[in-house]
Amino acid sequence: MITYQTKISMVTMKKITSIIILLFLLISFKISAQTYVDVTSHYNIHHTFGQDAFGGGVSFYDFDQDGWDDISLATQVGDSVVFYKNTGTGFQEVYFEGIHHAGHVKQILWCDYDNDGDQDLYLSGRSYANYIYINDGTFHFSPYLIPPTEPFETGDTYGAAFGDYDLDGDLDLFICNRIGSIPLPNQLFLNNGDGTMTDITSSFIFDTTYQLTFCASWIDYNNDLLPDLYTAEDRFFVNKIYTNLGNGILADDCDGCGAEIIIDAMSVCPGDYDNDGDLDIYISNTEAGNVLLQNQGDGTFTDVAMASGVAYNRVGWGATFFDYDHDLDLDLYVSGSTNGTTMANKLYENLDLTNFSEANAGFIGDSTRSFSHAIGDINNDGYYDIVVLNIDPDSSQLWQSSGGENNWLKVDLEGTVSNRDGIGTWIEAWSDGLSQVKYTTCGVGYLAQNSSSEIFGFGSFDQVDSIIVKWTSGIIDKFFDVPVNQVLSIVEGSTTSTTVHDIEGIQVSIFPNPASKYIVISFDESPGEDMSYQICDMNGTRVRVLGQLNHRDLNTSIGIGDLPAGQYILTILSPKKQYAATIIKID
Repeated sequence: MITYQTKISMVTMKKITSIIILLFLLISFKISAQTYVDVTSHYNIHHTFGQDAFGGGVSFYDFDQDGWDDISLATQVGDSVVFYKNTGTGFQEVYFEGIHHAGHVKQILWCDYDNDGDQDLYLSGRSYANYIYINDGTFHFSPYLIPPTEPFETGDTYGAAFGDYDLDGDLDLFICNRIGSIPLPNQLFLNNGDGTMTDITSSFIFDTTYQLTFCASWIDYNNDLLPDLYTAEDRFFVNKIYTNLGNGILADDCDGCGAEIIIDAMSVCPGDYDNDGDLDIYISNTEAGNVLLQNQGDGTFTDVAMASGVAYNRVGWGATFFDYDHDLDLDLYVSGSTNGTTMANKLYENLDLTNFSEANAGFIGDSTRSFSHAIGDINNDGYYDIVVLNIDPDSSQLWQSSGGENNWLKVDLEGTVSNRDGIGTWIEAWSDGLSQVKYTTCGVGYLAQNSSSEIFGFGSFDQVDSIIVKWTSGIIDKFFDVPVNQVLSIVEGSTTSTTVHDIEGIQVSIFPNPASKYIVISFDESPGEDMSYQICDMNGTRVRVLGQLNHRDLNTSIGIGDLPAGQYILTILSPKKQYAATIIKID
């Protein structure tokens, strides 16, 4: 059983008045227009970060997997990271046994690092070592020190991102190192699958020179299911896009592609704002103007920020694409540190897949110096809310959406062959011939982690024609005629159907697939001769000894309950030929 140690009680009778006022405001705003209300005090969230010039990170992620998005906030030296559990009726500040990180925290990332069904925690920071805190399933944590190597003993790390770059089913880690304005090499750590990591930065085609990187994100810019990497470089350093060539190779081969820009880059924000099926990238900058790299679909990018109306022209930090009004296109929220200016942060509404304008969506009192922000859904109404980390003298803020009349669908993923969190998965939604796509990440924007739930907006459509999920394993799941305004939880391989083969004129079916306890090999008529079968893992190692298929038995059941979850190859051998089929074992 998951246990928490509670520090602050949430709801008391003293808050009845504030609850009534909040409900009145939300109902009033919903009648007039969709807007955002500052509910920080109402939810008893009290967080200050201090005066650090570059701020800290935010996670709006359901760390206990109970269906409610929680909040985790970074702190400076001397303070522990702040965790707020969403109870469904409010937030409780909690702490966890084994997490005693009182250093200057930058990135906060929850993920199932060891694929055991619970969420582990990664914390990066300045002048403090980087740790993954391994969850034992009851929220008791054991620290795993990311192996330090020269010159990283003090752990001067800002952004970080998890992604399965080698497609082996577990999450690898890229971290961005710098000491203030002093550049350092970045690092890539391979997940060994046994709870340990290995620094493999120098083992492939990769720029290991000194950089000044704030953040990075794994993105699949060329739609080949291989996670590529984009880095945001400060000052006179060049933003890099590293193409995943497969076989564990990342290559800096994008010279002249338009993505290797030189600005004071702070964030990496991918999203398909023009609904053409590929990922565009928004990068924050100083007053010189932010950049919106429109993916041309041929491996090149064009900066359209000024023409699209999203240049911002202030000191920008965090950025996130999401469909705030559920009208089937991605809008854009940008947080910045311009001090004392009304509406320092901006919400841009996508007008026509080309142009944006500032949305009139509330945010009353938003004149803070803001850095990281993340999106999640406080009350499971299908509309994203926003938590923003501010620095002194302002406290961090939680902005709640009033919701709206447009329909939505929330999609949750669970990998079986792919990494369990489904990071690096493409989700494609179709409605009346219109397509939307989302790509799942763990570490995005500026020091941010968004909710693992992907929310699509569908306007007035009352059902989704199809949802297509493309996992990193290559498995594709499809759902049709899906009702809106619900949560669709998808387990990898759950819609794959019976595999049918023609063996010398005889139809043979393999089902169920995926399977948990057994599979059946079924002939539609007797093949007239005995055959045999074997099952191997994806490395070719036989995991089931050679078995016999009697030609008189049209159906043969094969037990696989003892096999680990994963992907296997079933081979049927006739006297003349071999026939192979992929099968998926699930728990």
